[in-house]
Amino acid sequence: MTQVALPTQAIDPEIAKIPEQYRCDPYEISPSGDLFFADKRNVEKLDRILNDKEAMEDSGVELKSPQDIERYLGLI
Repeated sequence: MTQVALPTQAIDPEIAKIPEQYRCDPYEISPSGDLFFADKRNVEKLDRILNDKEAMEDSGVELKSPQDIERYLGLI
């Protein structure tokens, strides 16, 4: 990841809200440049979740059936 250190007025105001030490170039990770990926903390958390089965299990709900999906969405 490349740290972005541009003058605040030259960058997206949303990127400017991220503390400088946590900024990185979102285009290195996301072809769309999604601002979620402009924050190293988000990227590091995703890396941990994707590389740690236990963390992945804790990060979401496993939906195994159509009924599970309906329950999760509050439809039943």
